[in-house]
Order: sequence, then C-alpha cells, then structure tokens
Amino acid sequence: MHPSLAMLRGIVESHAADRGYRVVDAGLDRDGYLAIELGLPGRDGNAHVTLNGEVFVVSFEGGYSWTEFAYDEEDRRDVLDAVLGLVDSYADPRSVEVTVRRRWRRARKELRLTNGAVLRTRGWSQGPTG
Repeated sequence: MHPSLAMLRGIVESHAADRGYRVVDAGLDRDGYLAIELGLPGRDGNAHVTLNGEVFVVSFEGGYSWTEFAYDEEDRRDVLDAVLGLVDSYADPRSVEVTVRRRWRRARKELRLTNGAVLRTRGWSQGPTG
C-alpha cells in the first residue's frame, strides 16, 4: 500500500475509533482504491469510504453516495475531513430517508443528513450546507 494511502487509512481508523464506529473491513479494492467499511452504532447499514488520494467517495445503504476530489496533496486532509463529516451526519439518528412526491413524475427517495446534505440515488445531490 502506498504510504499516503496508509496515512489516510490511519486517519479514517482514528476518526472511527474516536466516535465509536467499527471498522468492518479495510483494504485495497480491485482498482487499487483503499476501501474502508464502517459499522455505525444505531444504523442498520454500513458506511463505505473509498479513496485513492485524489478521489474520495462515501456511500451508504440504499445506493446513496457523495464524491469529493483532492486536486493536490495539500487538499487531501480537508477533503477526507469533509467525507468523514458526511459519515458523522449519517450516524446521527436525525438523518433520515424520505420519499419525496413530485408532480407528474414518480416519487423519489432522498437521504437527508443533519448537515444539510440531500443525497439521491439518481440525479443531482446537494452537498452539506455551511
């Protein structure tokens, strides 16, 4: 594993330990990305953090995901903190999945996180507010 990925893995594992999350699985996926599965207390599903140092993806049960990009090495920590912030918001019991009715179209499900992010399985998602 590349040293920068090992450092990022350590940050994720430390963040998880500080908040009582359980690291269910961690390792490289078939594309060489670091994939970490986190078990969150009070949630049926797990959070999945996948990264390669440039692309950072967090995904949740139900097909919801958010992608962030680090354009240079100095951005990596800030981007990882943003992704872990989404995990923290998802772990909050006030984050909920809702069904939104739409006129003339089928209803769609959204994952509404406590930080203001609205994630959709298809279409545009809205990032955190503030």
